[in-house]
Amino acid sequence: MCRVSGVSLLVLGIVVGVCRGDYTDVTISALCDIKTELNPLSWRGVYDPCNGYYNTTDPCGDAAPPGVTCTKGHSPVIEKIDLLNDEMLGSIPPSICNLSSLTSLNFENNLIHDAIPDCLDKLTSLTSLVLSLNMISGYPPLTLVDPPLTKLDIHRNGLVGPLDFVCEMPTLTDLNVAENDFTGPIPDCVSTLTSLARYTLNGNHFTALPSAFGEMDWLTYWSACHNQLSSTLPDVSRLTKLTFMDMCTNELQGTIPDSLWTLTSLTSLELDANNLQGTISTAIGQMGAIIFGISDNNLTGTIPTEICQLTATRIMFLSGNSLSGALPDCWDNLLNLEVVGLQYNKLSGPLPSFQGFSKLESLNLANNLFTGPLPDLSRNSRMRDLIISFNQFEGSLPASIVDLVNLKVLAVTGNKFSGSVPDLSHLELVSLYLDTNQFTGTIPTALYGKRIAECDVSGNCFDLNSSIPEWCFCFQNNCGATSSEDNGLSTLDIVLFIIAAVAVVLVVVVSTALAIIFCRRPKGYKKQIN
Repeated sequence: MCRVSGVSLLVLGIVVGVCRGDYTDVTISALCDIKTELNPLSWRGVYDPCNGYYNTTDPCGDAAPPGVTCTKGHSPVIEKIDLLNDEMLGSIPPSICNLSSLTSLNFENNLIHDAIPDCLDKLTSLTSLVLSLNMISGYPPLTLVDPPLTKLDIHRNGLVGPLDFVCEMPTLTDLNVAENDFTGPIPDCVSTLTSLARYTLNGNHFTALPSAFGEMDWLTYWSACHNQLSSTLPDVSRLTKLTFMDMCTNELQGTIPDSLWTLTSLTSLELDANNLQGTISTAIGQMGAIIFGISDNNLTGTIPTEICQLTATRIMFLSGNSLSGALPDCWDNLLNLEVVGLQYNKLSGPLPSFQGFSKLESLNLANNLFTGPLPDLSRNSRMRDLIISFNQFEGSLPASIVDLVNLKVLAVTGNKFSGSVPDLSHLELVSLYLDTNQFTGTIPTALYGKRIAECDVSGNCFDLNSSIPEWCFCFQNNCGATSSEDNGLSTLDIVLFIIAAVAVVLVVVVSTALAIIFCRRPKGYKKQIN
């Protein structure tokens, strides 16, 4: 930086010009390379740094290029370049490393390809690097560890190799390498990066948790879904700051430790689609999770009554296990539940009251062993999806189902419901599955004048005096169709007709065979006559 004092304004101007000349030449050269190599949309027809310094407005002046931020003061320098969603196509020019005062570089969501430049060690002030949603390939360069980065976001690219490069980034607080092709175990060195509290690692090929995972008491956010983690979950009682844990779709083994249920700070827990075994601990009532998913594992046993203490939980997925027994009677204490998935278990017994579920929007109980009538649903006016197929429910559909004014999907296939179906004509249904029950009366009027995307009413005892829309599947009633001009013969008539037709065919076949046998002439027939 040049310093002048006690000189005329003319001399001051000359000196300042000289002072800023070198900086501007380097800066303009880097910006020109960005324009040439990447051609940002926001610069097209607006800013062209490649015409030479004296024909280009000062990049830190009043007409600075879009996405460029400079420091304040009489000798400003570029400190931030933010060109996300700017339709850039090409490679990152190495000359960008000459912008030594750069603290933040964001090229998110473009079409940048090739490797990350290996000159990043020159950016000694860089604290935030965001290159996500591009097509960058290769292994991150070793020089990436030299800048004092606190945030590194390179998710959704084509980067490969182990994650060991983060071991040399002690200042990092936020790491996002999701949806790349990184491999191997998550390195044990991360247990020494005490500033790194947020990990987003999902969508790679990581195979194991760090051995000291349970001791990383500074963690606040851990997302490692869609990998190949085959570890067992350790004691996590020290992770008292953890608010988010997602390790769905891995190969985690063993049981869920009781200490996990006691993390009161945890607002989101997703362990779906693993190989976890054992039962759901009674300690579950201590968890503060708003989103809670342990579906598609190998869990057994009953759902403990302590689950009713999860009064803050809005989304709960327990589907795809081997859970058995009845739902706890206190179930309707879960006043904030919005989405519940219990399908594909061995749950049984009648359903508890649903009167407390005024916020419930989606309920899936399919493929269980539930019995008894469906409870009153009058307070569930937000319900969009009601899926209770393949159970043993019986009785009539409650009249209160017509109060579900937001209902889009109604699926009750494969139960023992009987009686007439309530008038659903005012509901804007998208899917309606009433098949394989014992419904009687007329086809629901909801089918007339509307086109429901998915519809099946077959296998019931409906009176078919009214024709069924061609887009609604109705193969055959279990009880046989009643007489109707539109529907023709009854089931008995059809059976008798088939028997008669088969008999006629047999008579024709037998007669033809006998004729061939008795009318065939032996060899030498004419000689014998003569």
